[in-house]
Amino acid sequence: MKQLIPVVALVPLLGVVLFYALTPREKQDISKPQPANNGKAVVQTRPNFNRRSRVQPDKELKARVSDSMAKVARIMTPERINLWLDTSMKVREAYYSGMFESWQLEPKKVDEVLEIVREREKLKLEALKSLNQDGAEGRPVFGETLSFGTESASYRLNLILGESRFREFSSLESRLEADLKAQAFKQVSPD
Repeated sequence: MKQLIPVVALVPLLGVVLFYALTPREKQDISKPQPANNGKAVVQTRPNFNRRSRVQPDKELKARVSDSMAKVARIMTPERINLWLDTSMKVREAYYSGMFESWQLEPKKVDEVLEIVREREKLKLEALKSLNQDGAEGRPVFGETLSFGTESASYRLNLILGESRFREFSSLESRLEADLKAQAFKQVSPD
């Protein structure tokens, strides 16, 4: 069970890494000295690129990334997603319990908050699965889904908890995410 927690933390991280790995970027040559501006204002213009002058991503790298994404999509069965969600929610409930007790939050509200968090986390995992199935073409939908899901959950949590408690809850969630990522990296690091 403890070994599954880092995997739960790494799955969304893997999606973000793949998202950025597939995003084309311009390369800059930093080996050549840049001219000094001598105190004059510098106006930066966008370089003229034609289609042939653009650096094309390595086809082998693209193929490896596509294969990896397809493997992740195959691994993310509905049963595994539910297992990851169950494990994640157990960890989250234990993490949130002290805060809920200090607020003397009604059990009904606690259940509502946990249900919203579960829906948000499920949406993240399903969006990640969809991204891995669709590949690079699915990036816009992936980003929109995450944005919409996160904003919707935040809005609903804010209504239930109130603004100050929502900020405190969000801060606790940020610490939880950082702790989970640190644990995951610690377990997979070669040291």
